[in-house]
Amino acid sequence: MSNFLKFVSLLVVLSSLCSITNAVECDVCQLQGETGHCRARKIMYFFNVNKFQCEKFVYGGCGGNANRFETKEDCMSSCGGTTTK
Repeated sequence: MSNFLKFVSLLVVLSSLCSITNAVECDVCQLQGETGHCRARKIMYFFNVNKFQCEKFVYGGCGGNANRFETKEDCMSSCGGTTTK
């Protein structure tokens, strides 16, 4: 298995573990952006670990994980990287 596939597999496992366990114990910046299961449609930001930047996404208002920030500045200060519009 290539190193890239091993890395992606590790990220998937870590993301799953962080979703199951307390997200405070995990590096929230490694988690994927999750809309959650409600339908509020609030614009939030998450850190995209693959692109090393903060990106907008639609948050439903409940559920999801801790990789969500109200502003891209909050995302940047927590996770680093660059921002997108």
